[in-house]
Amino acid sequence: MLFAFLLASAVAQSNSLPAAPVPMPIISTAVSPPPVIVPMPPRPPSRFTAPPVVVDVKVMAGDRTLFDDTLRVDPINGASYTQTRSEASALNCPSSLYETRSASHNFHVRLSQRSFGEKNQAIAVDVSWTRPGAAQSCDNSGSRLATLSQLVKLSPGKPVRIDGDAGLRVEVRQR
Repeated sequence: MLFAFLLASAVAQSNSLPAAPVPMPIISTAVSPPPVIVPMPPRPPSRFTAPPVVVDVKVMAGDRTLFDDTLRVDPINGASYTQTRSEASALNCPSSLYETRSASHNFHVRLSQRSFGEKNQAIAVDVSWTRPGAAQSCDNSGSRLATLSQLVKLSPGKPVRIDGDAGLRVEVRQR
């Protein structure tokens, strides 16, 4: 009986041993040929890939030249120029602790390109000019501001003149 018990337990242990590992199957893959690359025809220029427009800009106030230079503008990037000067007033006025006298001169020009279809391009011209008032005195101080905003169509080599207030005038010419 003891022998039958030992035999039965030996058979049970041999049945509970893990099975031998199953070998992994060998998978073979075919080598594919390299991809075929077909060159694309060149894209026609769009308003986003067109070269920038080069514009000569001259800004005058009476017989005084405020700006005379060239700016580049495209549909994404406008062009701008700013000049600011602030200093003590030339007047020697008694002033209180909370009051200051200063003279400020500010000038700003900005160009941006506008598109109304592929062939209908225009340039937005914005100019502002601030300067001290003409009749400065200890009792009368202030500033004067002239602005100009205009949308113009440019053709290479043909200047366009824009007249504003206070003798402000702008001439733009596409190169």
